[in-house]
Amino acid sequence: MLIKIERGSTSDDWIVWMNAWCVKFRCYAEAEAFVKKLNDRINASHPLPIGIDRLVIELS
Repeated sequence: MLIKIERGSTSDDWIVWMNAWCVKFRCYAEAEAFVKKLNDRINASHPLPIGIDRLVIELS
């Protein structure tokens, strides 16, 4: 995912782009905090889901 911060149409707003989707922020610090949290969540370890109906084989 491409994540970038750029200045908005006025000097008071900032835009965070995530590929083709964007979010406006009132200041650069808010945009930067959002990007940091987003990157932390993307890079966090995620357990693989295990289905309840999954066959379990025990080896003796």
